[in-house]
This record gives sequence, C-alpha cells and structure tokens, in this order.
Amino acid sequence: MAQPELDLSKAPAHWGMNFTETTHQQPSRRIDPSNVTFPQGYTVVVIGAGKGIGEHIAKAYVQARAENIVITSRTGSDLDRVKKELETLAQQTGQAVKVSTLVQDATKPESYTKLKDLLEEGFNGRLDTLVFCAGGGPVGTLWTPHIDETDVDEWNESIALNFTGSYYAAKYLVPLMLRPQSHGKTIVNITSAASHFTGGNITPASYSIGKLALNRFTQILGENYADQGLVVVAVHPGSSPTPGALGSMPPSLHNILTDDQGLCGAVCVWISKEKRDWISGRYICATWDMDDLESKKEEIVKEDKLKWRMAV
Repeated sequence: MAQPELDLSKAPAHWGMNFTETTHQQPSRRIDPSNVTFPQGYTVVVIGAGKGIGEHIAKAYVQARAENIVITSRTGSDLDRVKKELETLAQQTGQAVKVSTLVQDATKPESYTKLKDLLEEGFNGRLDTLVFCAGGGPVGTLWTPHIDETDVDEWNESIALNFTGSYYAAKYLVPLMLRPQSHGKTIVNITSAASHFTGGNITPASYSIGKLALNRFTQILGENYADQGLVVVAVHPGSSPTPGALGSMPPSLHNILTDDQGLCGAVCVWISKEKRDWISGRYICATWDMDDLESKKEEIVKEDKLKWRMAV
C-alpha cells in the first residue's frame, strides 16, 4: 500500500504542534546547553543513547557540564563511539566528565537492576536526571494498516521498547532519585507525536500505542511522586533524520524529518536545569518555544492542559 505524504503544518489543533506561537527546528540561544552549568556531581542516565536523539541528548548534558553521564544501548560499538565523542566534547570545553556505558536490552527488567548496581557502585547511588529514550522497534509487518497482518512477536517487542521499558526504569531507578544525594529528581520520557496517530499507514499502530501509553504513564508517575519532588515530563523530540527514522520510515514520509537532532537534548537540559513542577505529568514538544511555553504556565496549570483526556 502506498504511503501518503504527511504535512505536519496541517495537523489537527489537538495534536498541539503549534501550542506556542513560535516554534523552532534547532535549539535557540535561549536554551543553548552550553549556557548551563549543572552542580558538582550531577549525574545523568540516558537509556537508548547509542545513536540518534539519545546520543544528542547525552551530548547536550555534557555541553551543560554534567559531571557524570551513563549511556546505554543494545550495541556496544555504538556506545564506544559515543563515549569517545562525549569525552572529546568535554575536553573541548575544558571540563572533566566521567562517562560510563552499559550494554542493555531496554525491554528486559534485569537490564535495569544492572544499571542500578552500576550507579550504586560507581556514583554513590546518585541519579539526578533519567532520560528514557529507547524507542522505535522492528519494521517487519508493523507498517501494515491491518492489524490481522501484523506479527505477534514484532508487536510485543514494539510495545515493550516504546513503553514497558519506561516502567522498568522507574521501578528500579526512582528509589535512587529520591535519595538525599540526588538533587535533580527529573525524568524525561521521550515520546512522539505519533501518539496522536490512529492510522497504521503513517506510523505502526504498535508504536503509536506504545507512545500513548508512555504519555499516560508519565502523568501517573508524576502524580505518584509529586509530594517527593519528582518531576516527570514526556517530550516529543521533533521529527529528525535519525538513523532509526531513515531506516524505518517510507521515503514518502522523509519530507517531515526537518528538525535538528540536537533540539531535543537542549530541551531536556532546559527541563533539568531548574525545578519545573508545573509541567510534571504533561506532554510537550521540543519544537515549541520554551519562553512562550513558560508564559503559559498559569494557563497550563489552571486548565490542566497538555494531558490526555476523552472528548465528550
């Protein structure tokens, strides 16, 4: 079946693509990570940092002078490359950074117990910001718009990668984030505007469902731990020409991949650099103007916006 071209400028209003009057395709000076300096010992974990958006998120935190970075991926060679690039980036800015790597399958709970052990042993159990950036999944049969034609194992793997892994991350790592030595208390779940889609010919239905579940989980997690100071935000990273996107999306959809891969990382740093409990449990787009977003703070809180609910 031929894939239609997608014009995000004509997206329905409820997708929120233009919630702020100004939008960006690359980081603005106002959210440049190099203008941020995190406190001494600041520790960040980026799950799914072997390439693409996750890799650039890790780089943004190095630019913002986070001292400790832990990156994970299924592929050790990707981690080795990213680790070297992070260390080189730190040297260029005259800072010291400790980069640790862990080869992990983000869909397996035992991967997160190993990650917890790594943080306990190497970083005194400190975790300030956790970014869950695992996502994507098998291509295979999932692009079909007909559910009966999909493969069960591929479907389950997609759901696990795009959603269930975030539950494992929270279950095993939130206890570290609530300790006195962990000051940031911030979780960023990388979601997708695909959570708005219902047609399997635009993105796989399993991917859309996984990201939709991730959005609701973000809200639940934020409410669960609000009284303990945890801030949890779901971020659509924009539409970028990442290796994953180019390798899985039909060529007819490549026209939307116009956002800089570093944009989401800059927004993650913006979220982490100060307490932003007013966006906890909510969904935001990396393409939004963060000054515009902050100007809507009172409106967002009063009307409880940027959350999923049924239209009746």
